[in-house]
Amino acid sequence: IVGATHFYTTFVDILNAIGYWSTIFSAIVIAEHLIFRRNDWSLYDLSHWSTPRHLPPGLAALLAFLCACGIIVPCMAQAWYEGPIAAAGTGDIGVIVGFVLAAMVYPVFRAVEKSVFGR
Repeated sequence: IVGATHFYTTFVDILNAIGYWSTIFSAIVIAEHLIFRRNDWSLYDLSHWSTPRHLPPGLAALLAFLCACGIIVPCMAQAWYEGPIAAAGTGDIGVIVGFVLAAMVYPVFRAVEKSVFGR
């Protein structure tokens, strides 16, 4: 209802926010598949997907997501917000920086998660 009078602008703003989220999500999924599943589709045991105690708790992904969001915010340049790094002249580099940071910290957090929880 708020965006009814400015539909296109509101739509673009929402898609930009989804873009930041999907970039971080993609980095985490790609890192999990390439590093921990060794790019082998047979390492996905589909019988475990409906049993939560067989799945990882997800703390590594959550922490990597929060770290990436922490760097995206100062690096973003949107109509509704411009971070200090973006305002310094870099422009909107939030997507790139968020992807790189999530791809770097997720393997570390996931290795710790695997050693603590064993799954």
